[in-house]
Amino acid sequence: MPGEAQLAAPVARAAARGGQTSSLRGGPPPTRGRPREVTVDYGYVVSDLRRIAMIGGGLVLLLVALSFIVR
Repeated sequence: MPGEAQLAAPVARAAARGGQTSSLRGGPPPTRGRPREVTVDYGYVVSDLRRIAMIGGGLVLLLVALSFIVR
């Protein structure tokens, strides 16, 4: 059975390198597989933008109408 000094040696070396204790083997960090393709559905955005444009246009028309009434 290895002694305490032998078990603590890799950790001490990693701490001396700057505290990098995550990978004691010295190699690059493990990689996960190929990234998955993500399909994003933005169909609701078009309807939201249309609603915003209608409300904004209505408010502009209301302001123009009110400017004629106030004069």
